[in-house]
Amino acid sequence: MKRRQFAVTAVAALFGTSLALPAAISTFAADIAYGKPGTSVKLVVGYQPYYTQSWSGVVMRGKKFFEKYLPKGSEVKFQIGLQGAIIANNMLASKQHIGYMGDMPAIVATTKQDVADVRIVANLGLGHDQCNIFLARKDAPQFKSPQEALQWLNGKQVAVPKGSCTDRFAQAVFKTQKIEPGA
Repeated sequence: MKRRQFAVTAVAALFGTSLALPAAISTFAADIAYGKPGTSVKLVVGYQPYYTQSWSGVVMRGKKFFEKYLPKGSEVKFQIGLQGAIIANNMLASKQHIGYMGDMPAIVATTKQDVADVRIVANLGLGHDQCNIFLARKDAPQFKSPQEALQWLNGKQVAVPKGSCTDRFAQAVFKTQKIEPGA
């Protein structure tokens, strides 16, 4: 079995049970020497335990499904990432092998083929309940409608994680509602 085939098999077995769980993007770095088939491996998994769509990483860590599918003596270390871009950068730097993150950082990581061979394994989640929400400061007026609230944002400073699903949602809403934030 070739090195890449082993990696794909190990990753599929390791995270195959997560298909029924809500998750964002599972990616893995494919071009790393994982050893001979049947020998133990050391994997580092990047995940965001506070980002609901990647909570399956929390489940994988807690349930230790990898113990069932990886050779005896294998080690799997889970590292918390503050956001998907950090996980993607760690994968590109070969510091993490598997990552749970949103779609944008995962897609961007796969475009850096001259840096590392990062592959998307699954895209399982979509969060209209998380990405499609605007929050306003406490002293905002009481709005009569969502459209009035959106118009209130015109000229105001708005903050979203760059490249996130929230960013894409905000950009789309601003375009359709002809809203131009001040910053």
